[in-house]
Amino acid sequence: MEIIATVRNGLGEYDAAIEGYLAALRIDREIGFGYGERAALIGLAKAHRGLGDARRAIAYCEQALARMRADGELLLEAAGLTELGHDHLDLGDPVTASRLVSQAIGLAAERGQALAESRARAVLSLIRQVQVG
Repeated sequence: MEIIATVRNGLGEYDAAIEGYLAALRIDREIGFGYGERAALIGLAKAHRGLGDARRAIAYCEQALARMRADGELLLEAAGLTELGHDHLDLGDPVTASRLVSQAIGLAAERGQALAESRARAVLSLIRQVQVG
């Protein structure tokens, strides 16, 4: 379900993506699949950002990060921090966005997560463009 939701999100079908992520989240919680739950929460954040609802996106990112840290599963932490930073940028807070994304870069580099580091650097570049004006 999550894969279909991700495709729909990529196509800009945000409402359908949200339905898919919510269904995946329910199933993941029911069967105790923590990684899937965290990934679905990040997906929900991305879909809500696509709808322009940065506050809801932040709420889902914060839930995902809290679960990652509580479970000791940090594979997606850098990605979650990057998403959270992007959402703060959407709310007009580039200072918080920069702090969160810089933290994501450090974590990704420390853990050898090249893709997460690259994504975070791209978002940091966007933040800097906004800050310069």
